[in-house]
Amino acid sequence: MHRQTTTAPTAAPTVEPIRRFYDRRAAQMPDEYETHYWRLYDAITWEAIKPYLPTAPGARILDAGGGYGLWTLKLAAATHATIELVDLSEAMLEVARERIAAAGVADRVTATRADLRDLRMFASETFDLVVCEGDPLSICTMLGIGEACLRELARVLKPRSPLALGIDNRPGLLPHALGGSLEAAERLLADGFEDVFHEHGTHGFELDELDRLLDACGLERREALGKPVLHHHLPRAEAERRLADADYFARALALELRYARVSPYRDFGEHLQITAIKR
Repeated sequence: MHRQTTTAPTAAPTVEPIRRFYDRRAAQMPDEYETHYWRLYDAITWEAIKPYLPTAPGARILDAGGGYGLWTLKLAAATHATIELVDLSEAMLEVARERIAAAGVADRVTATRADLRDLRMFASETFDLVVCEGDPLSICTMLGIGEACLRELARVLKPRSPLALGIDNRPGLLPHALGGSLEAAERLLADGFEDVFHEHGTHGFELDELDRLLDACGLERREALGKPVLHHHLPRAEAERRLADADYFARALALELRYARVSPYRDFGEHLQITAIKR
């Protein structure tokens, strides 16, 4: 007689630990990123986004996983577009709403809680530009839901329109992982997982891997930049000291941008800035 066995259904990946992490950090996070190093990082990112800003009347932008509104406010200042900010963390969104109101753009900027796997509040082909900065796709991929999130971002993007995407770069994470342990470096190289630099964990992409994912979701990579490709090799305190000088900062930014798209320098950037176009 054979005993019939049943297999318990696999639980759906949970985003709750990530939500709780950002809920706890919401109040202090804007100040944590007001450093010269992150100003350099943001300036490289902005140079990649600027050519794709929509100018048509009635344009709409989605800031996906936009947290406390850093990029939402930059986009609002640079365009006349209507901007939708979505994020998993209600605490982050509360900070974002305060900043949006203070900037005087609440008439065309909204901040709504949403899981990137489910953007049903938006019709297909709604947005002229989707921005997804701060590594949400890397975090979602670490959770096993990266493709589901990217498919949803592609769904709400208009055809032949751009997606601006910031991700963690596997080669660029290697010094952090190795600084933790040889085992952490082995894990990163094997499957992309890293939790030494990112305490909540992340997925470091290789470009070929990312290109396959983009293709599966109906997107095609237009360009990739490393960010930064030079100054993350310095101890952070030394980078801060040097970048505090305005003349040095301007020269450093110019040098970073000169090599950000150039392999092999690009390939060892701490992060990658991706522009993809929906087919």
